[in-house]
Amino acid sequence: MRWRPSAIGKAALPFSSALVSGLLVETLNLPGWWLWILVPATVVLTWLMIWEALRRMEAPGPPTVSGLPELADSLAVAANNEWEREQAQHRSDDPLPLPVSWHPAEQRLVDQPANVHGTRLGGRVPRLNLAGKLSEIAKVYARIPSGRLVILGKAGSGKTVLAGRLLGQILNDRQPGERVPLMFGLHSWDPKSDLTIWLAEQLSRRYPALSVPFEGAINLDGRTSRAAALVHAGLILPILDGFDEINPGLHEQAMRQLNKTTRLPLILISRRDEYKRAVKRTDVLSRAEGIMLDDLELRTVAEYLPRTTNRLVPGTENGIWQPVLTRLGEQPDDPAAAMLRQVLRTPLMVFLARAIYSDTPPNDPAELLDTQRFPTQEAVEEHLVAAYVPSAYHKQSTSGQNWHPDRAQRWLAHLAAHLETQKATDLTWWQLRDSIPLRERVRFLDWGWLVALVVAAMATGVATGSPAIAIFFMLLPGNLLVISQMHWIRDKPSVPQTRRVQLNLRELLFALSSGAMAGIPAGLFLFGVASDAVIGLVTGIAVGAAVTLGITFGIPRPLDQTWAVSVADSLSADRSYTLRRALLGGAGIMLAVGVVVGGAFGHGPAAGVVAGLMTALVIGPALILPCAWGQWLLLVRGYLAFTRRLPWRSVAFLQDACKRGILRQVGAVYQFRHSRLQTYLAQQHPSRAAPTS
Repeated sequence: MRWRPSAIGKAALPFSSALVSGLLVETLNLPGWWLWILVPATVVLTWLMIWEALRRMEAPGPPTVSGLPELADSLAVAANNEWEREQAQHRSDDPLPLPVSWHPAEQRLVDQPANVHGTRLGGRVPRLNLAGKLSEIAKVYARIPSGRLVILGKAGSGKTVLAGRLLGQILNDRQPGERVPLMFGLHSWDPKSDLTIWLAEQLSRRYPALSVPFEGAINLDGRTSRAAALVHAGLILPILDGFDEINPGLHEQAMRQLNKTTRLPLILISRRDEYKRAVKRTDVLSRAEGIMLDDLELRTVAEYLPRTTNRLVPGTENGIWQPVLTRLGEQPDDPAAAMLRQVLRTPLMVFLARAIYSDTPPNDPAELLDTQRFPTQEAVEEHLVAAYVPSAYHKQSTSGQNWHPDRAQRWLAHLAAHLETQKATDLTWWQLRDSIPLRERVRFLDWGWLVALVVAAMATGVATGSPAIAIFFMLLPGNLLVISQMHWIRDKPSVPQTRRVQLNLRELLFALSSGAMAGIPAGLFLFGVASDAVIGLVTGIAVGAAVTLGITFGIPRPLDQTWAVSVADSLSADRSYTLRRALLGGAGIMLAVGVVVGGAFGHGPAAGVVAGLMTALVIGPALILPCAWGQWLLLVRGYLAFTRRLPWRSVAFLQDACKRGILRQVGAVYQFRHSRLQTYLAQQHPSRAAPTS
């Protein structure tokens, strides 16, 4: 248990400080009026210390989770809230879910029934019946004793949609203490690393509350996070999406890693052909059953699309889809109709057609039958993907944010190109700086700091009339620039700070009081030794500021354990940390420089103020660049907005793109709704995001 001083012990601190200060006054023969300052200061500081100690004993501790089952229950609530928000934004149930059907996967792509059931040697069991409806997918999954399922299908066949439904149904039916289903994109998984370690890292990034060390028996070394504890305890049901998006050369290694976790229930999602090739080179997913998604039937599409809009063909009583669907059903030999029937056999294309034509007047779906514009099936699909973003931005946003479609597509193309270059699907705000090539980042900061250097040198030189001080302001930022390039700009991006419980007034007063108790004796000592009031004052301020800063950042701050995390929340948490760090660290330096220049060097108060402000100008970037938000401010909100690659209000743009159905939010990161959309947008970027190293 960490030792905490009692109220009596804290009350003794100001008396000790006053005693030392009094002895200094007597020993150094300082003026007697110093005692008239020390006595009232001691009374005030003693009262503050006692008050702080008593309030600390009365204050309730931070919220805690008593065990892993309770922690899993809290995570399930957060995951369910995310799922419901996703459903509302995606409009999956408006007017009704698109029916998705499936059939058992080929036997050669799944494990033997005896292994799936875990029966002993000599036992024989038939293969499971995995037939069912979309509304029953959770019940179908519950029939699998091993809890390991492979969902196969072609591109756009609704694999992720089906897995999302499964996730939602499991969350709705979940009982306290049971596993929590969560979706993970395998695009960013390196099969050379352990799957469970990667899962814990992904959980910690999405939910900062899970990065806290777990206070339980399994955390013997004190370094096991809550996320790792949940994974190792088997309380996470990973839904692994995008096996086919792993580098094909790593499929064999990925399958071996997955088969090391034979006791871990999981759901693997992949395109059929890529998974089939991986199985041929290695083996099936151990103890796993599998299903293969069916193509949509024309009658299903013909029932669904007319219900998505009430718009009519001008001059008729027919809905806008009626002429198109009639031609598809009545003219099987028509090349245009046959081609469009093939396109509309996947839920992705039906979703895009609905968004572009049902939801975006005055677009007419009859143009899809124009073979001159769309001579091939690929041309129709490319048109639907290409038209999705413009149609999404032609609609008025419910948040009041309206962006020009061309600019929005250019910004999204920049983001997509960045993800394609990074070979990732998670769009994290602290890694957006890497969408700027390294040389370009360094060049921008070089020129920016050069401007600050010139302005600071000229301003201080004019205010003080001293070339030496001007040269000082030229050398200081130059050294800081070299350090910044070596450590903060060239290295991997800083990880954002998890939000901690706000520093309250009681703790702030404690830090300031401690700074005063340290600064007064130090200032008196230097005043007596050097016989210079300015040196004593500067020393007292510097020591006091250093102690205040150290205590402020040294106080154990409990992590904010709320689960509602978004990009805005993560940015706000890191911004608060960065600004406190910069203000508390820079204020003492500014004040010390101002006092020295204005007082010790005799240039006057005005010159001291100018020197302090110019100090802030040249050291400000050095104080914020080590932090994720500092790099975001200068490089993303500054440089990327200035070069028109992203809007100034980047977070508002990302939130709006999520509401328009282009992105989806997963904890504190965003993802494009479909990999095909990300790939298409990246191809529209003029040069793609350049490598950062």
